[in-house]
Amino acid sequence: MIVVDKDAMKAAGADAFVMFIHWGEEYSTKVNSAQKDIAQKLCDLGIHVIVGSHPHVLQTMDLLTSAADETHQTLVLYSMGNFLSNQRANNISLTPGESEDSLLLSFTLVKYSDGTLVLEDAQIQPTWVL
Repeated sequence: MIVVDKDAMKAAGADAFVMFIHWGEEYSTKVNSAQKDIAQKLCDLGIHVIVGSHPHVLQTMDLLTSAADETHQTLVLYSMGNFLSNQRANNISLTPGESEDSLLLSFTLVKYSDGTLVLEDAQIQPTWVL
C-alpha cells in the first residue's frame, strides 16, 4: 500500500514531492509492469519526481501525465544504475558496462505566483564506475 499524506507535508511547508524508491528487478535493464503501475499511481497522487534504485543497472526515464489531473506530470527515472559499486560485469554475468554505468539527475521545479509548480528542466550526466 502506498500512503502519501500530501496535506500534512504541505502543512509542514512542502511545495514539491520527490520520491526515492527501491524497486525493480536486480540487473534488469527493462522496467517491469509493477514499476510502471506504481509510478503511475504516484503520479496520480501528485508526486513530481521519482528516482529509483535497486536494479544496479540503468533503466529508462519517463514523463507521466496524471489520470487525476491532466496538468500534472511526473518525471520518473526508473533506475539510476550503480553510482558507487564494485559489482563488476565479469563477476555477475552482465554485459560489460551495464553494472558500471550510472547517472546524476538534476532538475528544476518552478513555483509560480498562482501556486502552480512546473518541472521546467531535467538533465542527466552519465557516470561510470571504475
